[in-house]
Amino acid sequence: MSYTVVGYDPFKVAITGGTATAAGGQAAIPNPEGVDLIIADAWIVPTANSTGATNLTIGTASAGTVAASSMLGATAMAAASGSVLHLVYHGTAVGASATPAKWGSADYINVSASATAAGLTALLFVKYYRIE
Repeated sequence: MSYTVVGYDPFKVAITGGTATAAGGQAAIPNPEGVDLIIADAWIVPTANSTGATNLTIGTASAGTVAASSMLGATAMAAASGSVLHLVYHGTAVGASATPAKWGSADYINVSASATAAGLTALLFVKYYRIE
């Protein structure tokens, strides 16, 4: 598992899949601003498939080891390469309630996998607004 911040506006994170299946095992991304944020939009753009039949979940949580799916419920990544922008979140999680995702000042965006995500490479874009 690894991730690298590769840009801001929107916040852009490169994710390289690994074998971890623990909560936050693919990425535990700390709030980069240190203040509360509201997430307006997020997309995941897979550029290479996972070799395992994994589902990713993505969401905000109070720790990097907490399962979260407030932004993306279980979504298959084994055949995701080349897909045009997977909408992860647009004001509310796809298929979820109308509560916007808050990324607390000390919270994380956690990316978890149900099985090995080895081979997966993807970019996660997150557009957010500061709350001050």
